[in-house]
Amino acid sequence: MKNNIYFENVTQAGTLFLDYVFYEFEMEPIVFTCVDKEKNLYLCLCSEIRYEQKWIISRCNVHTLKALINEEIDIASALCLSKTLVVATMDIHGKEKSSVIDTEAVDKLDLPKSGTFIRCDKETAYNYLWNKEYEVLLAKLDKAIDYTPILDKITESYSLIINTPINTLNTQMKSYVNSININMVETLNRFSESLRKTMTINSGYNIIRKEKYNEMTDNMDISDTNNDDYAKAA
Repeated sequence: MKNNIYFENVTQAGTLFLDYVFYEFEMEPIVFTCVDKEKNLYLCLCSEIRYEQKWIISRCNVHTLKALINEEIDIASALCLSKTLVVATMDIHGKEKSSVIDTEAVDKLDLPKSGTFIRCDKETAYNYLWNKEYEVLLAKLDKAIDYTPILDKITESYSLIINTPINTLNTQMKSYVNSININMVETLNRFSESLRKTMTINSGYNIIRKEKYNEMTDNMDISDTNNDDYAKAA
């Protein structure tokens, strides 16, 4: 799809994008196709280009295009296969308007004469047709195949791949934290034990010193003249 907007605000169709040009005159598409945002296909005919531009727009499908390219039906027949048609016009000021009519009510002068077949480059037209058929096939496959179980399986596989190393890392981190905690507790316990032993030794040493001091003072004869200094000290 060329992705360029060709019609805007078309009645019952909305915005239409130019898809493929079968035939053009003076750089103006005459017989061409458009698609809407939902990729619905429309066969378009420019029936007037002299004063105002006028188009006949008909909803179609790949089978209609194939019959048109193979010259199994003429242009007017291809357009009139739909029960309704859109008639779009644009004045010299570029103002567009459109309306829906019953196919039976279309002005025959707006259609090519009966027996007028499409003129186009058949090779490129067939390439376009094959691409459209491929798009239709893919759309049918999308509707026929339920991809949910496949997507769920893929998601499950990716979740397993992602979650396994994460869970392993979490386990390793917990083990590491536990190991650090155990080492810290053991270190604190050893420090506390060493401190307790040091305090016990100092306490015992002070008791021994006091006992020896008491023993020494008990054995002293403070009346001895040789002990005057001690008496004075006492």
